[in-house]
Parts: sequence; structure tokens; C-alpha cells
Amino acid sequence: MKDFLKEHIEEILMAIIILLTIIIIVIIVFDIKLPKKEEEVKENNNVALVSKKETEEPESEETVTITEELKYYVDIKGAVKKPGVYEVEKGMIINDVIKLAGGLKSNASTKYLNLSKHVTNEMVINIFTTTEIKELDVKEETVCSSSTADIKDCASSTIVESNELPTTSSPSDSSSETPKTETPTNTKININTASLNELMNISGIGESKAQAIIEYRNTNGLFKSIEDIKNVSGIGDALYEKIKNSITI
Repeated sequence: MKDFLKEHIEEILMAIIILLTIIIIVIIVFDIKLPKKEEEVKENNNVALVSKKETEEPESEETVTITEELKYYVDIKGAVKKPGVYEVEKGMIINDVIKLAGGLKSNASTKYLNLSKHVTNEMVINIFTTTEIKELDVKEETVCSSSTADIKDCASSTIVESNELPTTSSPSDSSSETPKTETPTNTKININTASLNELMNISGIGESKAQAIIEYRNTNGLFKSIEDIKNVSGIGDALYEKIKNSITI
């Protein structure tokens, strides 16, 4: 064996050197390639992150505004179990708001209320009892437009819709709509001379009753006393007691 080693020592050493050389080369190659792979992975991740950020658009103010416009606030009063202000979605109807308010009380009446009517922002819904309908002499759904959500002049209306007047108006706006005559609260309205809009300023008098007053005086002549207004269809004793201090002849 010793003789064999002596004879082939050079060949053995040469083989060991070659083997070590191969091992060193392999180590160097792997040391160089591994970081490159890691860099490639990082680069790919960065590209993926950039692509994700590019595809995700930030929520714009316009989107937020549209979302807010789809929400309405409605005030429901009267003969419901949970009266109050409710946030509703655009497209909902009065019947949906009644459900949100816990439903109707046992003495509630919706005879003159359109339950399928779509709600509007800042709408006030009045649910009268059967007794209140008789006392107020309500005979039809009454929609009152107001610049405030809880106006006294609309107390006997079934629906109150917010109708804020614009601060500026164009000539086309003024020609298409007749502005409502504003009458001071401490001034009585002459039922013999008042226009339709002036009569509608009387608390409890809507458009239909105001028109009935004008038709009555056109047919029967001027009122001789304020009590004669009870002869107008739709105006009974209860409503007369409510408006007698606001009218004159």
C-alpha cells in the first residue's frame, strides 16, 4: 500500500487539487447567483406593489359627495311608535319611513297620506290620529313647502317639504315661477281681497282651501263677516277657531 502511495502520490495530490478547485468554483458561482435571485424577487415584488398602487385609485371628493347625496334625513311626527329624525336612502317611500319609526299607533290614520310617495331631504311627515283629522278638517293630502323643517304654518299639513329659496335668481327663474307673497305675521289677511298666495299664508290654509275661498267669493260675493268663511267647503269650526285671529274683511 505504501509502495502504491509513493508511486501515485503526485496523481493523488493532483486529483485532490482538482476536486478542491471544483468545490471552490461551485461555491463562488452559488455565492454570485443567490443574491441575484433575491434581487430579482425583490424587483418583482416592487413591480407588483407599484402595479397594485396604480390600479387602486384614491377615493375622490366627488365620490364622497355622490354617496352623501344618496342619504336623506326625514323627520316623522305624530301617531307613530318612535317619532324622530331618520337617515334614509334615496328612493325610499313614506311607508319605509313609517316602518323605521316602529310602525303606526292604533289610533293613527293614513287616509289622506300617500304611503307610496318618495321621500325628499328634510321632509317632515305628519301622521295624524283619526280625531286630529276631524278637528283639522283634513280631506286630502296637503303638501306644504317651507324654508324651515318645522314651520308653524304647516302644522296641519300631512307633508312638509323643505323649499329653501336661492340667494340669486335669473330672469328665466322669475318668469317661470310666481314668488309667494310674504305677509308679516302680525298683519291680518283680508279674505275679500287676498290673492291665492296671500291666503296660503294663513296657518292651516293650503292651496286647495285658498282656491275654494276665492271661488266662493266669486260665486257668492264678498264675505260679510269673517265667520262666513265657514261656508267655504273644507273649513269647519275647528279650523275657523284656529284662523279667526289671522283674518279680516
